[in-house]
Amino acid sequence: MLLLLLACPAPAVDDTEGPLVETDTGVALEPEAGSEGALACENSAGRHGWYYRPEGWNLRSVDVVVLFHGTGGEGSSFGQQWHATAEQRGLVLVAPDSRVSPGGQFTWEVGGPGDAPTEDVTHALACLEETLAVGVEPHRIVAAGFSGGGSSAPYHASLDGRFTGFGSLHGGVFPTGLGDNEVRGWFSTGEDDTLRPPDMVQDDAKGLQLYGWTDVTVEIFPGGHNVSTEERGAFLDWAFADD
Repeated sequence: MLLLLLACPAPAVDDTEGPLVETDTGVALEPEAGSEGALACENSAGRHGWYYRPEGWNLRSVDVVVLFHGTGGEGSSFGQQWHATAEQRGLVLVAPDSRVSPGGQFTWEVGGPGDAPTEDVTHALACLEETLAVGVEPHRIVAAGFSGGGSSAPYHASLDGRFTGFGSLHGGVFPTGLGDNEVRGWFSTGEDDTLRPPDMVQDDAKGLQLYGWTDVTVEIFPGGHNVSTEERGAFLDWAFADD
């Protein structure tokens, strides 16, 4: 359960990342310092996750990005790639760790048609709840996955009504395993990406549209199999465009 933050009037702050938190006590809150670190929740592989909360998160509702690392990665290292951008934009980051596949790789499991949500879903949501539990008031929540984590972003977002969008960056999607929460979708890759070339990513996006999802965006950027600052910024501009 989220904690209700009580205070009013709040000190004057920039309201670019979300509406001010409603307060009613006449006591002004001081902005909380930014923080980051390991999460306590643990999956069956003994892995955890990482979070980042920006300075002043207690003074407004904040946008949240749940990140899914690529195959062989971990939440903390992938989250650090987004850290500077999140700090600049005042975003909360949640970056869970995947389990270990039967082949020994750190990677994610996406369910098929009619399957119950995988353990990765349970763990990712536990990481989200732990990050918010100090009293963070989420404004919008999106999922973003890279490479092997790309298909997990639409999967997780489709299973939880709090999510408003997903980004599959240099990744794909398995439409038949998606849930009922149809959100906006973003697909992107590099023009020189040999692992996820533009044609493959465009086909994935078309497949999702054929499955009935209507609000789907595809963008191609310079570079190979990596997320550039330009690509990251364009995705976040799209994800958190004004309502």
